[in-house]
Amino acid sequence: MRTLIRRAGAIYSDLIAKVREIYGDDETCHPVVTEGLAPAFDSTRLANEVGIRSARRSTLGKWIALMRTRWFVLLGMVLMKFGVRTAETDWGRYKETLVRNTDVRKFNDAYRQILSGTAAQRKALDAWLAARYARGELVYGIHTSDRAQMTCLVFGYGGRHFHFIDGADGGLFLASKQFKERLARLR
Repeated sequence: MRTLIRRAGAIYSDLIAKVREIYGDDETCHPVVTEGLAPAFDSTRLANEVGIRSARRSTLGKWIALMRTRWFVLLGMVLMKFGVRTAETDWGRYKETLVRNTDVRKFNDAYRQILSGTAAQRKALDAWLAARYARGELVYGIHTSDRAQMTCLVFGYGGRHFHFIDGADGGLFLASKQFKERLARLR
């Protein structure tokens, strides 16, 4: 059992080293960057938030919820632009905190990571993984998307907020489906 655990640990270490070699450090391949974070005002981009907050309201109630959400977005923009500090939040650093609190790598019985990179980087990683798979050392799945989806869990704006990233159109689910198909071929 210990030999199996050591072998799995070595494979994880090799994988993480290869990801860093191909994509760079954690900051370089992080799918969320402060420069890319922009507040949204249009109703399409705010639809999920407004829909959750106004699920049982009338059409007027939904419109009021949309206007209220837009107000808070505008307020947040002003607080961030001027770097306002409140008792609970340093709004000038809010975007940095959001990036730091974004979950892009998961470990349990498998390694899962959302990476931002080029097609050439993905092809290089896929080739390395395919070679290790062919030798029976690991099983893997990859899903490529041109955009990501963020789900947020906010307890407080002063750092107690978590953000989960996944590739759009299925992301980790589609990668796990590919993983399971490869695993079935080994059996």
